[in-house]
Amino acid sequence: FDARLEAHREKLPGVAAEARERYPNEPYRQKLKLMRESVLRVDDVRSGGYDSVAEFLEDVEVIAESLRENGAEVIAETHVDPLYRTIDTFGFTLASLDLRDHRQMHTDTIAEAIDDEGIDYAAMDEDERVDFLTEAILQDQPVIDVEDTTGLSEDATRVLERFDRTAEWQREYGVNAIDTYCISWCEEPSHALEVLFLADQAGIVDLPGYCGLDVVPLLESKYALDGARRIMGTLFENEAYSQALDARGGVQEIMLGYSDSNKENGFLAANWSLFRNQRRLANITDDYDVEMRLFHGRGGSISRGGGPMNDAMLALPNETVSGQIKFTEQGEAIAEKYANSRIAERNLEQMLDAQMRARHNAMVQPTEDVPDAWVEAMETAAEPAREAYLDLLDTEGFVEYFETTTPITVIEGLNMGSRPASRSEDRSVEDLRAIPWVFSWTQARCIITGWYGLATGLQAYLDDGGDIETLREMYEEWSFFRTTLDRASMALARTEMDIAAEYAALAPEELRERIFPGIREEYEHSVELVQEIAGRDGLIERSWLRENLDRRNPYVDPLNLLQVRLLSQSHLTEAERRTLRLTVQGIAAGMKNTG
Repeated sequence: FDARLEAHREKLPGVAAEARERYPNEPYRQKLKLMRESVLRVDDVRSGGYDSVAEFLEDVEVIAESLRENGAEVIAETHVDPLYRTIDTFGFTLASLDLRDHRQMHTDTIAEAIDDEGIDYAAMDEDERVDFLTEAILQDQPVIDVEDTTGLSEDATRVLERFDRTAEWQREYGVNAIDTYCISWCEEPSHALEVLFLADQAGIVDLPGYCGLDVVPLLESKYALDGARRIMGTLFENEAYSQALDARGGVQEIMLGYSDSNKENGFLAANWSLFRNQRRLANITDDYDVEMRLFHGRGGSISRGGGPMNDAMLALPNETVSGQIKFTEQGEAIAEKYANSRIAERNLEQMLDAQMRARHNAMVQPTEDVPDAWVEAMETAAEPAREAYLDLLDTEGFVEYFETTTPITVIEGLNMGSRPASRSEDRSVEDLRAIPWVFSWTQARCIITGWYGLATGLQAYLDDGGDIETLREMYEEWSFFRTTLDRASMALARTEMDIAAEYAALAPEELRERIFPGIREEYEHSVELVQEIAGRDGLIERSWLRENLDRRNPYVDPLNLLQVRLLSQSHLTEAERRTLRLTVQGIAAGMKNTG
């Protein structure tokens, strides 16, 4: 302690003199004043600031050790140890930022940027792209100048500027300020290598020893999830990528997309695919001796992976519980869970409890022993559920039905969210983003995104020789199945078929009769099966939750009926358009969900 105090005095002689005068014979206070000044001078033009968080932590640790040596164990535990944990957690940046962009933006940017070099990147196949990117990353000379965007498109310019500025921010604020880059719709190894290449060209990566970003593939499509071994195996065997991974401590972060997976496959099939593929990813990373950290891209609603986070953590496959976890909190869920400090503390307490319990379970049983009969039941149910969902979406006139019987056109015009409702001008379900897709059905009180296909899938299992007792056993003893069914129960409970019928009446009669009766039948059958499997009369087990819904509905239902009336009118005054927008906000508040 004395040596570090003296060294600190030499770095900040003026502050040291002031500290000695103010705190004579109080070395700890003197040291703390010097430390405070060094924190204030981080990234300052003045000398004497801390060069790294590690240096700051060393000072705190030395104080704690000195206090303990002098019999002040209680002070060290009460005041210094919590400070150490705070600094270790938040560093100088409080929160690290993640960057994220669609894989096509990187592909197109590289194609444009290297076209001047006479290289036709767009014409390369996957293997050729992997070879080109690997060689370019490993060589010392840059291929492109990220600061020179002359002649490039607006999108390409934006991408290159992002990498250039990220390099600047890391130099100014430290690597931890921005340390993750997520790649939306990652489906090939080259999509990850493209980000590594652009980071290398910007100076964020300097292999073999340094990599300033975690390159995080976001696996969300069925093609990507089914091809996880091909994608990740190719990357782990790639010379450039493996060097980058080593430089990041051998930890591979993988993001799982819940929203688009649900929109693409339906509720039951998407949940089973995510569970199954998490286990597969754990096996893949184990095979390559890589530590995996899963980043769960959950949305606020049940249809997008939402629901109680502690239940979701306990339902994770044991193989994936490493003690590290990352997940998104979005939209109204942030205010609901964290706006009140007591609720925020309780929410964090529940999540930490669930994570510790899940970690304990994983340590006791590293490979979860799921009975073959349960796996077979889910395999048998998932595909028919997916087919039923896709059959609904493929029904002739479904897009027209969706646009007519939900307020999607109103939602698209609202000034909310960070991204447009659709990825392009096409009017198709595939092109619509997951949030407005779920939001629209929630507004119409027909939350097909949270249960459609469930009854078809479970009934297919029963018709194939399965028995209801096995499903009941799964519900009682398997956290994954219980959580999945409970989330479907909540979506079913929030669905009001009588209100949904009013929205359906907005569609032409022929179109309505082609689609709505099937939706109602699937709903009624789902309610029946859920209650039979769970062994209860109602959909919701918790009485307080049922009471909340019962109190809320009398206020929400009239807003729905007003919205239906306004949607049925071909021409609206400005006052009526404003009222229509207000009904969207009111229903969202009542349903506690946007998307």
